[in-house]
Amino acid sequence: MDSEVTITQLKPGFFEAYNNMGTALRRKGSIEECIKSYNKAIALKPDYIEAYNNLGVAMAKLDKLEEAIEAYKKALLLKPDYA
Repeated sequence: MDSEVTITQLKPGFFEAYNNMGTALRRKGSIEECIKSYNKAIALKPDYIEAYNNLGVAMAKLDKLEEAIEAYKKALLLKPDYA
């Protein structure tokens, strides 16, 4: 049996795993890869506020401030009282 199993093989649509993987990748310093994970989480659950917030953090780390602001705005549009 192959020991490498992808998230989608285990549970397709598991948006939280992509968000968490993005956070782990960000902490590891793999910012471009973490952005892909956050975008996958958002694609699976377009109203996933935490993923938009995390995407904003990652974009800010790359000095992509306009993209960061857009991600934060989306989170606030979905939930105006999101702190």
